[in-house]
Amino acid sequence: MNSFLAVLATLLVATNAKYVARVASLTDCGGTILTGTGAIFTDPILVPGEASGQFDFVLSADLPLDAIVEKRVFKIDTQEQVPCLGAGFLGSCTIRVCDALASIPDIFCPFFPPNLPCECPLLATSGSVPLTLNIPEAYIQFGPGDYEQVVRVYSEADPETNLACADLKYTLINA
Repeated sequence: MNSFLAVLATLLVATNAKYVARVASLTDCGGTILTGTGAIFTDPILVPGEASGQFDFVLSADLPLDAIVEKRVFKIDTQEQVPCLGAGFLGSCTIRVCDALASIPDIFCPFFPPNLPCECPLLATSGSVPLTLNIPEAYIQFGPGDYEQVVRVYSEADPETNLACADLKYTLINA
């Protein structure tokens, strides 16, 4: 699961650097059907900029059609939650997985291997995906500081059970 968030962590990068992101920790916060490992090859991660990495995963069961992905981003020193910044899944946002694949494929589809359609239903599978992610300038709205980002996937029918979960701590510093 660590790589699940490692890959999502690369969503913190783009092209004319105003900030540099440094990953402090990446931990698995428990998931029942999606596990993975991964790496971010770009260091430092420039914001905005581009990051490359690798994501290896196992989806051990079909993802429920009512699956929801929830991302919560907090500034650690104040515990202030970063609000959702529009339709690009920036900041603290919640969306149904199937809606996300249809409406913001540029955010989610890079995590799919070429032979796996980026659409619902998501059937049990495994794979390895090389990634190149463009991180938009909108991330600079967060400002410098230490952040924690928790990404979890759960079924609307059972919101207490994590199907996937990863916890990332990182620092944004002026470039």
